[in-house]
Amino acid sequence: MPVLGKVCGCDKSGKNIKICGPGDIRLVFRCEAENIDKVISKYYGKTIRIKSKIILANKRPDIDNSNEIIVDGVLVGLLSFNIIHKNYVFVPSAEGEIYFSKRIGEHIKETMLPINGFLKGKVFETDKDILKRDYGIIKNKKRFVFIKRRAMDYKVLDVIQS
Repeated sequence: MPVLGKVCGCDKSGKNIKICGPGDIRLVFRCEAENIDKVISKYYGKTIRIKSKIILANKRPDIDNSNEIIVDGVLVGLLSFNIIHKNYVFVPSAEGEIYFSKRIGEHIKETMLPINGFLKGKVFETDKDILKRDYGIIKNKKRFVFIKRRAMDYKVLDVIQS
């Protein structure tokens, strides 16, 4: 349940969700939720069926319609309209990739990265095709590493401790 303060009416504390400013969060209704479900299902190649009772969207500044999508209190990604191709595009967040991988029963690969130290922003090459999509999560030691496939390599976008 969305809460504007630190505590809800039941005296339990909420969870902060970092969103893009200025913070124009709204409820998503059934028709829009079905469209979001179709776009996310197309991205993952499997039917997702978002069953959450509360889906939120946060308007983001962009050339055209762009919203951060929040499902079950998890910012799952960015849904944007591509004005060139005239279609919606979904880009998952690190948390969203973990959330949907579990939902569709995908196993998160555990692999050693050929880089050390601070990982965020680093680029690496690998012989293996470790991602099924343009974005993905791999497990490295005791952390989840959110990576993006590029033309000839991979880039680390975020690291989440497990």
